Amino acid sequence: MKKTILLIDAGYLHPILRQENIFYDANMIAQIANDCCADDEELHKILYYDCAFDPIDKKTGKPFFYLLKHENGTKLVKKENKLIAELQQKDLFAIRLGVLKFEDWTNKDKTGKPKFRQKGVDMRIGLDMAHLAHQGKIDRIILITADTDFIPAMKYIRKANIQVVIAKLGACHLTPDLTMHTDFIRPIKLTETFA
Repeated sequence: MKKTILLIDAGYLHPILRQENIFYDANMIAQIANDCCADDEELHKILYYDCAFDPIDKKTGKPFFYLLKHENGTKLVKKENKLIAELQQKDLFAIRLGVLKFEDWTNKDKTGKPKFRQKGVDMRIGLDMAHLAHQGKIDRIILITADTDFIPAMKYIRKANIQVVIAKLGACHLTPDLTMHTDFIRPIKLTETFA
């Protein structure tokens, strides 16, 4: 059995599920995580990377935050993220949180939608990958991401004789730059399995 760690980039997973018109909650994400593992893999941990809150409410599709405008600018007031709270209770899940920063408005007159950017999530994923490689206690890492920023960490993992698996979700596209630094590409059929 291959000792395996699964790393989930929520900033990639959530838009894929929305694009596939799949409602997701903690149970759905746990099911996807388990379905990413093969029969020869012993899953030791699921590291879930996200911001402290998601700006979109899954049930309503409406913003999941308050924006307060005052003379010093716009302040973001966050609602509790129930998804994170529920995932923390799931077996093998460990939550790694970055922050979500308000960037600007889609229209400069502030009548459009607010734009946000994740901060610190990619860094946490890369550092954890390097730490896992340094420990040398696992055989395989499964990544749910399509972010080419992780290529240096993937190279480092492979140099430590740890195999890298990319879970290809639904009809998503993986760039050749990413796949050339992967040992296995594992298709996950979201629409058939989870719809």
